[in-house]
Amino acid sequence: MTQRSVARIFWFLTFTLWLPIGFLLPVLVLTLVERGLDLSEIGVVFTAYGLTTVLLELPTGGIADSFGRRPVLIVAAILQAAMAFTWFAGGTFGAFVVGAVVGGVSRALSSGPLEAWYVDTIHAFDSEAPIRSGLAGAEVAGALSLALGSLSVTLITFIPGIASDETALSAIRLPMLLATGFAVIGAIAIAVLMNEQAPAVHSVRAALADVPVVVRRAFDIARRPGTIQLLLAAGVLLGLAFSAVELFYQPMFRDMVDSTASATRLFGVLALGLSLASAVGSAVASRVPEGGRIHPGQVGAVSFVFVAAGVVGLSLSTTVLVGAAYFIGIYAIAGFAHPFSQQILHAGVSASERATMLSGWSLSFQVGVLITGLGLAQIAERSGIPSALWLAAGALVSASLLYLAIDRLRVRDEHQKVSSSSAS
Repeated sequence: MTQRSVARIFWFLTFTLWLPIGFLLPVLVLTLVERGLDLSEIGVVFTAYGLTTVLLELPTGGIADSFGRRPVLIVAAILQAAMAFTWFAGGTFGAFVVGAVVGGVSRALSSGPLEAWYVDTIHAFDSEAPIRSGLAGAEVAGALSLALGSLSVTLITFIPGIASDETALSAIRLPMLLATGFAVIGAIAIAVLMNEQAPAVHSVRAALADVPVVVRRAFDIARRPGTIQLLLAAGVLLGLAFSAVELFYQPMFRDMVDSTASATRLFGVLALGLSLASAVGSAVASRVPEGGRIHPGQVGAVSFVFVAAGVVGLSLSTTVLVGAAYFIGIYAIAGFAHPFSQQILHAGVSASERATMLSGWSLSFQVGVLITGLGLAQIAERSGIPSALWLAAGALVSASLLYLAIDRLRVRDEHQKVSSSSAS
């Protein structure tokens, strides 16, 4: 394989892993609303997903580092199919909680191994090879797969006979069945295309025995004052903010349209816009030269202030058009900022810890999801969705301050290097 072929496989597998989510995204919260769940119950479903992910993020990252990224990703894709089918077949609060737990396991397994495989495979060719362009390309691939799934959901609403939620293959249920099928296809693609050097540990039992060591090392890194600690703290705040937008935008926009079919169609278009905006943002980020005057911490600080302004604008929106503009703008800026956060993370960890710390980064997001499910959902139920979104905007401003602190550490380290060079 060449570096270019590795990147293409990375992009394609990213596309296949996110395509099922593209089918689920436009109808995820709408399904719960239309089945009679209130915001507090929806918050419990989100909490079940987030709590499962939080408990398993680091152990599964350790398994991926010890046992292998490929088998872990295959299991993740299969569980993704199980989650989608559970939501397709179920219709009760309990079924949705079970689906959320299965989805949380899948998320924990999938958050990190593919990206870690790409970075380590590229560095096997050249330890100094730039990676941001490849990471940004994966962001584009994932966003385009979300766009394709979302567009398909919108088109589904025009099929005669399934516009309502009264049939087994309704406009809400059919996307979940399609997500199930594409998740299975994703598992097959991983098995066929992803090659990796055999890890040192060859049995699941040995890998599980090695997990506490890997996880302890990850906590040691996270506890050390410095870039990674600040980045993980920012991840909690970002997870809170973006999960709040994902949780509340569908109930908020549902009140602006007159039917379930119209809402499904609207959310398909919004998810399509979200995906394309994120892809454009990531594509722009890939064009920014590495090692230039633009530094990752500075980009994160400025970007998330703008995202906070977008969240406030969304909370104040009273029409679909205005709200959609803010919503899409939020994800365009976030798509631009994300590769810079990845760059900060990868610069601070070694190859043996990469998948585990990527899981740690994802875990920090899921802690934010937990806070949204347990706290912001209750606030939204009692005080209204705008109040919860204002708190999310405040979290984004706080995250921007942490990115500024990351940049200050960069400046300090550069000054120390200059001083050391002068002294020698």
